[in-house]
Amino acid sequence: MGNSVEKVGRARLDRDRSAISLDTPGGDYEIDLNECRTPAEIEDWKEHLSKKVWWQNVRDDFTAILAALADKGKSGIVRPEAGRQDGHRAS
Repeated sequence: MGNSVEKVGRARLDRDRSAISLDTPGGDYEIDLNECRTPAEIEDWKEHLSKKVWWQNVRDDFTAILAALADKGKSGIVRPEAGRQDGHRAS
């Protein structure tokens, strides 16, 4: 793993490939970050993944990767209040 890969438990962020890989019993399950950019897309992924039998084993790690990306502002995740300079959320 190079500098472009970060790992949290069973979740790995590969910045070069713009993907999150989840270590599952059946092998790696990969999520393209371009499909996980907005809060709605993230919720869609969480709902989809919640139906997997292994979700409980990786949920917290996946969530931690997303939170770290959002905090660092390096994921491209679009927050609803992004772009507002006055401190108020967009309606």
